[in-house]
Amino acid sequence: MIDDALLAKINQHCDVVLSSASAAGVPSLCWGMAGRLLDDRRTVEAWVREDQARQFLADVRATGRVAAVFSEPYTSVAVQMKGSGASVRAATRDDEAFLRHHVGNMVRELALLYIPEQFARNFFEQPWTALAVVRFEAADAFVQTPGPRAGQPLGARAPEAGRAA
Repeated sequence: MIDDALLAKINQHCDVVLSSASAAGVPSLCWGMAGRLLDDRRTVEAWVREDQARQFLADVRATGRVAAVFSEPYTSVAVQMKGSGASVRAATRDDEAFLRHHVGNMVRELALLYIPEQFARNFFEQPWTALAVVRFEAADAFVQTPGPRAGQPLGARAPEAGRAA
């Protein structure tokens, strides 16, 4: 499902947007401060500001359902991963080194789009004490990059030219 190149891209060049829904199906959404895919290529971890993600976190705690879209800003390469059985924990000091590394990655990535370093730092550089970590095992992964494969399961073939997707 996830090859070495995509794993590296997700973990070094991507921001993350997360979504869930209430038991009644009302959607919730938040921007992650950082995210990664673990070496098993199925376990997703994402850090969100608790004060900006209250409804999203409540929905994850109530339903266990979550989707994460990892997007590389410069290329628009994007992958969506969905799962259930998600858990939420408070971030700890052990998360701090990864978070600092992610900020550096995003500063470099956004510089390619001429976004000032200070803007990137103001957005992504958050104190670990303000963050919660959402963790889930991805059951499904989809291509979200704009183009003929958008929305297809990761690894599926592109539709033939002239045929409807």
